[in-house]
Amino acid sequence: MGKLEETFGALPVWLAAENGVYVRPPKDKDLPEEWKCLFDTLPKEWMESVQLVLDYFCERTPRSFVEVRDTSLVWNYKHADVEFGRLQARDLLQHLWTGPISNAPVEIIQGGRSVEVRPVGVTKGLAMQRILGYMATIRGRQAVHFDLVLCIGHLLARDENMYLLFEGHKLEGVTRADLRAAVQQAAPTSHNISSSTPTPAAAAAGAGTGSAAAAAAGGQTPP
Repeated sequence: MGKLEETFGALPVWLAAENGVYVRPPKDKDLPEEWKCLFDTLPKEWMESVQLVLDYFCERTPRSFVEVRDTSLVWNYKHADVEFGRLQARDLLQHLWTGPISNAPVEIIQGGRSVEVRPVGVTKGLAMQRILGYMATIRGRQAVHFDLVLCIGHLLARDENMYLLFEGHKLEGVTRADLRAAVQQAAPTSHNISSSTPTPAAAAAGAGTGSAAAAAAGGQTPP
């Protein structure tokens, strides 16, 4: 998360890290500046045993490395030989499925040159749903009334359910209409924002890298 702060901290945008597990409002005297966890409990007992396996594959795969995050682990082989890295990734998956995660409440996400292990249910779509609710709670329901939502992703397995959320499909039993109704009911009406005030909320809708909007998909670890 330090890199997110360094890159986007001065901009009037919402920042989110670890697939949306943590969120930080834009810097404003009327808003809390600390990072907030949007999930009540996330199991972490599996992380030590999984990291041992990932470290082992780092030794087997030159120029690969492990990203240790607060709620997930990523084995990254983007600097390794492509073909050898893919072979090692397939072997790694077998080791994980038959070993430390066989009964753990986690899921594996395969990237272009990475393997991520994270708790079940931590998705960008669900995180975005919670981010919108949090925004409405502290800024008022008008803060989540958008004329346009630009949603950009770079990996289907990680981003598809975020598209579904904004298209109005069911997301773990909740539709966009359900979310809007809940927001209108829960948000304090006294926290209205003038329609002429630009809202930084759109930044939370991004899911790629290389732009301010990408902050919502960040994988940085909180300090």
